[in-house]
Amino acid sequence: MYVPALRACVRSRPVAGPGTAAADNSCAHLRAWTPHLAVYRPLTTATGHFAIGSPRTPSVVRARFTSGIPHEPLDLPHLPPAPRYPCPFLTDEEIQTHLVPLYERAWTIQPSSSNSTPAPELVKRCEFTSEAALGLFLDDLKEITASENHHAVQETTSSPPSVTIRVHTHSGLRPATHPDEPRRTRVQPGITLRDVRFACLAEERFAKYVTSGRGIERSSMVSTVQEEEQPRSAEALEARRWASGRSSHVVQ
Repeated sequence: MYVPALRACVRSRPVAGPGTAAADNSCAHLRAWTPHLAVYRPLTTATGHFAIGSPRTPSVVRARFTSGIPHEPLDLPHLPPAPRYPCPFLTDEEIQTHLVPLYERAWTIQPSSSNSTPAPELVKRCEFTSEAALGLFLDDLKEITASENHHAVQETTSSPPSVTIRVHTHSGLRPATHPDEPRRTRVQPGITLRDVRFACLAEERFAKYVTSGRGIERSSMVSTVQEEEQPRSAEALEARRWASGRSSHVVQ
């Protein structure tokens, strides 16, 4: 359903991919991208433009185009089983399955504030129409923390009422660098399925506030996010660990 709308859009909106010239009104480049556009749904933006990643790597295709075309984010997948601690870092496949739908709901990967044990964190800012609604959502987060035996850093503001959720696993398990590497030396902070579960449960609760008019969804502003803040591979996600300082760029 999206491709015909995109073909119409490109007649007045130039499209470019890495290493290509801007497409002309013939839509020739768009037709070349069509197989990849069928894989990922486009993200609605307020900029009136869309950009497409490399055709050789469909996993990083990200279409963005003018608002006014109906868009629903990818459905959240079923919750994965909670792994035992120490929890393995996310694989490329798990990132595609679990993080990409969260990215469409304005979640990003940011570096932690800890200088001694740097880690990537799964982050989202949730805004509400009143402090009362925020308080109820914070109670929801307490329930999730108790049921999951997993916690997140919560940074709240009163004007506007909001909370920024930052979650990662302290006892993560990175991949071995060689077959004989001891398991104990691989334990370090990272993003795991424990964090995916926490984020998905929080997202499901937050969606109820949005539906009832008590929460404000900022997913449409995801176009302001830098590509590296929503990594599509384990290697790119790991690079966020070493980003300089904690980023203040959270979708507002």
